[in-house]
Amino acid sequence: MRSFWGSALAILASVWNVAAAEGAFVPPAKVIFGGDSTFQPMEWQDGDEARGFNVDIGRAIAQAGGATAVHHLGAWPDILRALNDGSIDAVPMYRSQEREKTLLLTDNYYYVYHAIFGQRGKASVATPTGLKGKRVTTEEGSYAHAQLVMQVPDAIVTPTQNTLSALQRVLNGEADYAAITALSAERLIQQHNFPLQQHGAPFWPASYVFAVHRDRPELAAWLNASLIKVNSSGAFSDIFQKWKPELVPREYGKNIMRVLSGVVGVLLTSLLFGSFWYWSTKRQVATRTRELRSMLELKDAAETKLKALANTDPATGLSRPTHFVAQVEACLKDVSENDHRESELLVVRLIDWSEVVRSFGFERASDFVKSFARIVLSRNPLASAHLGRGVFAMFIEGSAGAELVRELMAELKRVHVDFPAHLVGGSARWPLHGKDANLLMRYAETALAASVAQKQVWKLYSVDMEPSIRDIDIVSAFIEGNVKGLYPVFQPRVNLASGACDGAEVLARWNHPSYGEISPTVFVPAIERANLIGKLTDLMIDHALRVGKRLTDVGVECVMGVNIAARDLMDADLVERIEHAAKRSGTRSDLLQLELTETSVASDPVLAKQTLERLRTSGVAVSLDDFGTGYSSLSNLSLFPIGEIKIDKSFVTDMLHNPRHRSIVRSTLAMANALSLATVAEGVEDRVTLDVLKADGCTSGQGFYICPPLGEAEFIEWMRNERAHVHLAMPGDRIQ
Repeated sequence: MRSFWGSALAILASVWNVAAAEGAFVPPAKVIFGGDSTFQPMEWQDGDEARGFNVDIGRAIAQAGGATAVHHLGAWPDILRALNDGSIDAVPMYRSQEREKTLLLTDNYYYVYHAIFGQRGKASVATPTGLKGKRVTTEEGSYAHAQLVMQVPDAIVTPTQNTLSALQRVLNGEADYAAITALSAERLIQQHNFPLQQHGAPFWPASYVFAVHRDRPELAAWLNASLIKVNSSGAFSDIFQKWKPELVPREYGKNIMRVLSGVVGVLLTSLLFGSFWYWSTKRQVATRTRELRSMLELKDAAETKLKALANTDPATGLSRPTHFVAQVEACLKDVSENDHRESELLVVRLIDWSEVVRSFGFERASDFVKSFARIVLSRNPLASAHLGRGVFAMFIEGSAGAELVRELMAELKRVHVDFPAHLVGGSARWPLHGKDANLLMRYAETALAASVAQKQVWKLYSVDMEPSIRDIDIVSAFIEGNVKGLYPVFQPRVNLASGACDGAEVLARWNHPSYGEISPTVFVPAIERANLIGKLTDLMIDHALRVGKRLTDVGVECVMGVNIAARDLMDADLVERIEHAAKRSGTRSDLLQLELTETSVASDPVLAKQTLERLRTSGVAVSLDDFGTGYSSLSNLSLFPIGEIKIDKSFVTDMLHNPRHRSIVRSTLAMANALSLATVAEGVEDRVTLDVLKADGCTSGQGFYICPPLGEAEFIEWMRNERAHVHLAMPGDRIQ
């Protein structure tokens, strides 16, 4: 039953290493966030340090996605231009319809509002419409700038670079009022002791998002997935609590007291001056009361939106993961075990989600998600959630998870006939599997991983689905980049005609700090199932080129072979990865040979051929490893730019005693020679086998009889002593 636990680790890995889970997109090592250098408390430049609520959120997002955050703050118009030309990756800003047309935006993560600011004693302007004919300043390219142009076309608008300069214009008499973000303005007024004040109630509530250039949908998806992690992990809550004294408007109390003082003062005046002033005063009181009520209503609305944002995914209307778990926990408290009723926590996943994004684009894929969310809600579950990247959770009465998965898929196909993905699900039941919401959630996700691995529509959790602690530690080490004890060994091969060493295969070994020597048959499949094989491939390529450079420096040329997986071959950046590795090692990429399996070529022949052509152009040789164990014929594989095949050792080792294997090896060698393909026999364990292979026309041999895998120092010494040439021993002698 261990065959499917890797999918559970793959789901875990996709949460820890988000972008790598989607197609060829490689998660960024560094993300450059932009922002306003004077926009306190959201973001500002404090000497050499970027500070603020948005800055901390950006750092948390980068960390959640395995990247480093760099912040470039400056004048707002300059930041917008930098986002447009690509020198900045992402910028926190307010959501608007105009920006949705030109940029890619993440989910909302915070709300603020705007207000009018003017000099003390100046005639009060309570609403934006009161700015008609007035000289108004605001930040260039800001949300407020766009709203002023649309809603108050008669205002004389003068844009500035930032909030501080807008306040200074009002202070210097260059503008009558400033229409800007209230939170930042209040902070700057207090900090600089400006004789300015807020006029009227706040307006234009706006939601904060991160904006990305429209041509970078993969980055937008990565940012949004990382933002979801920040929310679900509690990191957002921690950051909010840190900045809460600055984020919660402290001027509410002052504004309210100011309004109330005015009201009381007016009432006293009305008593002193008699009935003549009564009706005038009543109108003023009514006006101030409306302003106060509007201010309080906006405050309540902002708090309600913040609470909803914390609990609900705005794109789908479904709960966020943490709120979903709380909802399930509340449901469980209302259910008595004596009721003899079952409840089921179901997690479903849109399989081939990366293909949906790649084929239809991020926006269309998002529409699919929203549509599916509506289908989920139409089933009236007790609770439902969007866990991100096409994964949903539902808590339902009864035990009909399998039927529900099929119903959901049928409805999705009915609504979207062209939808290419399909659903799989996994369930855990109360009270059968547990009485805790978090535990049920984990069990359901484990069952989902089993469904994916076994290619079944739905699975119910069972204890034998659990991965071993060792396997989890293996995957965790690669995710964290902490692969202590991982090292390469090198197995030479020789040309059977000349005895010259014509290459070496680089093999991964792992002396784990806790588990000791772990076999590659254990850790390689584990990280491959977790979609982390690319990390191991890059490490081995680095070792191969580095050692190849050491040999070249002492006058020995040796082509170094590295095994790559199907996922590596499907990576559009594979050639660039190799070129960067060659630059790091200071050597040539033609010292590298990639060894791939025939099944990896057959998985996507068109893309495989394109990648192999690019590899050949860059000078990287390609060998087909383990030939004979897959499903492709040699004649079909000749269509690809492959110069060599390696006959699997399962045929070579016992070919002298197994007529069938002997026939397979001989016919393979004959066909390869006819197609001008070089051949390498793996698993050469004795002299007789070597002689037979040589007589049958095999190009090279590799195996323990020739040389076992060697550590780096031993291998280099072996190569230097032999000067890359091995004399074939006499019959009965072992090659040293």
